[in-house]
Amino acid sequence: MTSYKEHLKRRAEFRRRLLRAKDRRQPGRRPRNPTSERILSQLMVARYRRWLASGRLERLGPRRWRFNPNIPDLADAPPDTPK
Repeated sequence: MTSYKEHLKRRAEFRRRLLRAKDRRQPGRRPRNPTSERILSQLMVARYRRWLASGRLERLGPRRWRFNPNIPDLADAPPDTPK
């Protein structure tokens, strides 16, 4: 079992290492290229508008929203069959 002083020493050392490592990029945090960033933003806006139109997402107030997962997404609906 480690003593309390040893614990504090290890904790301080860990903090120093953590602060030094902050300058480096974290794993899995590679910046996206501008093309994929733009495409993902367009997909997100399209999904947001689709959910508002279908009632799956409701705006209750300036900062309050309600998500209704039981309402099917319009993108998941089967295509209309031609007559």
